[in-house]
Amino acid sequence: MRPTPLKKIAGYLGMESNSEEIIDEVVIDSRLSRPGTLFIPLPGTKTDGHKFVADVLNNGGCSLVSKNWLLANSWANKLIPVEDPLEALQRLAQKYLQEFEIPVVAVTGSNGKTTTKDLIGEVLKARYRIHKTAGNYNNEIGLPLTVLGLSDADQILIVEMGMRGKGEIASLAKIVQPDIAVITNIGTAHIELLKTQENIAHAKAELLEGTSKFGVAVLNGDDPWIRQIASKGPKRVIFFGLNEGNDIWAKNLEMNKDNSTSFTIVHEDKEYQARLGLAGFHNVLNALAAVGVGIGLGLEMTEIVPQLAKVSISDMRMDISEGKNGAIIIDDTYNASPASMKAAIHTAVTIGNKERRRLVAILGDMLEQGEYSQEEHQNLGKLAAENFDELIFVGSFGNEFLKGVELTDFDPNKVRLFESATELIPLVNEFVGDKDLVLLKASRGVALERVVAVLKEGCEN
Repeated sequence: MRPTPLKKIAGYLGMESNSEEIIDEVVIDSRLSRPGTLFIPLPGTKTDGHKFVADVLNNGGCSLVSKNWLLANSWANKLIPVEDPLEALQRLAQKYLQEFEIPVVAVTGSNGKTTTKDLIGEVLKARYRIHKTAGNYNNEIGLPLTVLGLSDADQILIVEMGMRGKGEIASLAKIVQPDIAVITNIGTAHIELLKTQENIAHAKAELLEGTSKFGVAVLNGDDPWIRQIASKGPKRVIFFGLNEGNDIWAKNLEMNKDNSTSFTIVHEDKEYQARLGLAGFHNVLNALAAVGVGIGLGLEMTEIVPQLAKVSISDMRMDISEGKNGAIIIDDTYNASPASMKAAIHTAVTIGNKERRRLVAILGDMLEQGEYSQEEHQNLGKLAAENFDELIFVGSFGNEFLKGVELTDFDPNKVRLFESATELIPLVNEFVGDKDLVLLKASRGVALERVVAVLKEGCEN
């Protein structure tokens, strides 16, 4: 955050203050407080941040506080009373961003948001200094904190927008008022709450509706749901995909020996040979979205294409490494949906067959599938049985995975069920050979990253 007097921050929030205290960082963790920080006390599942305001003040920091929370008047020059600290955080971010004349790129979608955001950042680094969402800091708290991390040196802001229900993306879009909207796909993530894929599409369309009419929409043209909502946003639309009917499309996809991906980009009847430093053909779509953003901001293809090989994927997203016993470990444990699970299986099989390795799948629950949970887990069980040599299912949907396996001629002696990662950890090395390829993927709540740690280091944590 650019150094800002506390009295100016109060003005952003419609309050008055005479304090000349200078704020250069906004935090929600009281342990990070120091002179120059502004603490936002938020309610949590176990405690309320207001309990730590006194600690923040004693450490030299300042704080927003709810109006119904009282402290001694001696701290008055370090406090800003507000109705709702979370709402104040969002309003502060909105007002702060308005002082920057920089483009804002917003990314949403059922799958691939974080990878696409990282690829966009790498592409735009060819010409600009970028500031982007860290990790998946993409909700009503993380997005405003990302905005408040902007400095005068930054030339473009890239934010990721997640959602669980209707209206959430609209609220996030109101904060940042995007110039470029990117939608990666419309899948079934969060269908438990939104009930239908059509409802998910309309919820994602809130990003288009919140984007400047003079801006650009960069959309997955292969997705029929996205085609349906495309008219809800800016007039200028750039469609990307693997089909010729898109403005930017790719062909000749090939996995390289180093697990990078080569492909040909076609744009305005010209072809460009590209290499993506990520495994998985599904990541080519994410790369094409980044290409679309680059074009939307006026970059030349000669600037864009070399950047694609430079991206490094976020932790636990298709991270390929060697285990302690020589096995190839594909760590895609960050999250899981039917679409991302299928993509991970395809990538693992492509690499495994090329390396001529025995294939082991350690798959866990896909959460938030609602009434589709049984069907989707059965479908994935069948798909896994058709592609792997050994199957390990972890979590409460193990029996549903197994029902899918039973639809094939897969050897039942090579299927194992575990209720939790904790139960699997002491035994996992018994199932993985020195030259195997192992795919680990599940929703975050299954905690398969703990199994990855054992396969890599032998540490039971």
